[in-house]
Amino acid sequence: MQYIYIKNYKSKGIDGLNIGHGGGAQKKINSLQEKLIVETITTKTPEDVGFESKMNWTIELVRQWVIKEFNINMSHRGIAYVLHRLNLSYTRPTYVLAKADKEKQEIFKSDFKALKKMPQWLS
Repeated sequence: MQYIYIKNYKSKGIDGLNIGHGGGAQKKINSLQEKLIVETITTKTPEDVGFESKMNWTIELVRQWVIKEFNINMSHRGIAYVLHRLNLSYTRPTYVLAKADKEKQEIFKSDFKALKKMPQWLS
């Protein structure tokens, strides 16, 4: 280990002792595969690519698709990092009931507020 510092000092002087960035691990997914991931996630549903009854992409579904498509096994966190790097955000879908009765919802909200204010021993 010390030999490396001596060698760097002899060849580059004091600048050879500067600690640089190691660069990190090599990416598992290349740029062509990244483009295919973005295209697939933004234009297709999981059901379109073979996942039964799945309409929304999750990290786990993306992970399974990457394994199936590229034969690359990555962790949940690794896929989340790739999605972040590709500027793809993920959220949980929220569902809105199409036949919801607005009047009944408002009555429920006011009743629920009153119920929340009620002391525990009364309920």
